[in-house]
Parts: sequence; C-alpha cells; structure tokens
Amino acid sequence: MKIKYLEIFVLNDKLDKPFYFSQWSYSERKISLVKLTTDEGIVGWGEGYGPADVLAAGVKLLSQYVIGMNPLDNETIGDVMYRRSLDYARRGILVAATSAIDMAVWDAKGKILNVPVHQLLGGKKRDIITPYATGLYFREEKNLTQALAYEVIEYKELGYKAVEMKVGMTIE
Repeated sequence: MKIKYLEIFVLNDKLDKPFYFSQWSYSERKISLVKLTTDEGIVGWGEGYGPADVLAAGVKLLSQYVIGMNPLDNETIGDVMYRRSLDYARRGILVAATSAIDMAVWDAKGKILNVPVHQLLGGKKRDIITPYATGLYFREEKNLTQALAYEVIEYKELGYKAVEMKVGMTIE
C-alpha cells in the first residue's frame, strides 16, 4: 500500500463581525485540511494550525517526499519530513505542515488496521473527557461585558462546564 495523493484544502469564511485575540483582530477564519489517499482508496485526514495559505505551501513542499510511501510506516514518514526540512525549519510553519500530514498518516493507519488512533498511540487513558468551550473573544460591542455574559450562558446551556477565555489587548 502506498500514499497516492496528498491534497490540501484551505477553508475560508468571512465573518459578519471581526473578533480579537489578545493581540490583533480577525475578519475571517481560515483552516487547512490535509487529505491523504492511498492507492487502495483509504483516506486519512489531518488539520494544520497556522496561517492557512502558508501552511498549504508547506504541505505541498513536503508532499513530494511522502507520496509513494507506505502509510503504515508513520515513523519513517515523520523522519523523512523532519530530515527534508531540518536545514531551514526546526520550528514554525513547516513543523505545523509536518504535523498536519502526520495526523493524516495516523488517521489512514488507524483505518487500514481497523483500530482507533488512540490504540495506535498506546491506549485510551480515560473513558470520559470533559470538553470546554473556546470563546469569549474580544469584539466590537456596545456592552462587551453583557455580550460575553450571554455567551457564557449559551455555553452552559449547551452543557459545557468550562470556558477558555481570551485576555489581552490592553491592561484594562
């Protein structure tokens, strides 16, 4: 079995209202998804974090070294990507691109072996996890405090027990 294709999809959505992280605003959301397809039709998916268009270029660069390899050889694939980018990418966007491809390789490997990825990684550590909501971003509001309070209530009504809140922008 061999990796036949590595495709990158950049998904983009313009926001009705911009929101702010701790340091700057965003008026759109972008994400990079990697689709790995084997010569036997198995598909694995990965996700990349970072500037989506730049990450896509990193995936495109690294894909030339991965196509033709066996997705069961995930450690070798990871090593090849690491060595091919070692001289100029010990951190940053090519590490993120490597991670996105690696995730797709693990997903494909789990499907090939018909086991969940957590088993491939050494076993399930717990039966229940407690997810949390990520939100409470800064945004232009007449009364931001009230808007954030309503947002927290929405998360509570959805069943979340914890929220990751963004802080920063100014001392205030």
